Amino acid sequence: MTRKELGLSTLDKLRITSGIRIGAQSIGHQIYIAGRVFAFSIGLKEPKFVVGYTGPEIDLALTRGEVDARAHLVGTVMQRSPELVEKGLGDFHAVLETPKGNRHPRFAHLPELESFAKSDKERRLLHLQRTLRLTGSTWISLRVHLRNRLRSCRKRFARPSKIRRFSTLIRRPPVRTRHP
Repeated sequence: MTRKELGLSTLDKLRITSGIRIGAQSIGHQIYIAGRVFAFSIGLKEPKFVVGYTGPEIDLALTRGEVDARAHLVGTVMQRSPELVEKGLGDFHAVLETPKGNRHPRFAHLPELESFAKSDKERRLLHLQRTLRLTGSTWISLRVHLRNRLRSCRKRFARPSKIRRFSTLIRRPPVRTRHP
């Protein structure tokens, strides 16, 4: 979505505008990745990503003009800031149905992001984005390089429950220290 004041009410206007500032959480956060996927799929010219916000802070940054756009989850928009839709305070441009075929009725008029895909590779990228969104934030490791580390972590996570002393430690009340 973009700020209404920018006048980017159509996809064509959005595509020809250079340097749109897209607000997001930290690099790697699901909303940051969604913003990247939307910017790439729609074909934005030289988007700038402004990171370090929480979700509500991005909304505030939009109203203050610190950022021009953001990726949003439909449920969050309708719950946290329905006035964006009801009062037309923002321009919504596309939607990524997650899962595919699940679209909120208020956004039925928007094109599905997959309609912008130019190749099978881009469609697979959108499929990956949908899948990761369904599972939440996923941890990925390369088996070849990290096999021993993963094995070590699994052992360490399992070990405390097997140690008799550990079970007595967790039953003790916390140690309180006095502060002057």
